[in-house]
Amino acid sequence: MRIQQGLLEQGQKLYEQMSTEDKVLSDPVIWPFGMAMRIGGYTPAIENECLILRSCPICPVGKGNYSTKYQKETAVYWGCPHCQNITE
Repeated sequence: MRIQQGLLEQGQKLYEQMSTEDKVLSDPVIWPFGMAMRIGGYTPAIENECLILRSCPICPVGKGNYSTKYQKETAVYWGCPHCQNITE
């Protein structure tokens, strides 16, 4: 399933409201997608103070190493900022 467009728009709006200084430290694709996931109720899985990443099984090779592990209620999901797909 793909993330809802409205959630992405909210994430993008939050990114645009960031100061220029903060934007330098943030990716314009990954950051808004991560915020959209949080707004949608997904909690990023963290291990040793780091996000858990993997290659996206849907993205073309070379673009999909940012699929991030999330939890929502009792289920585990992976969200990719590039193809915007959420998989279990």
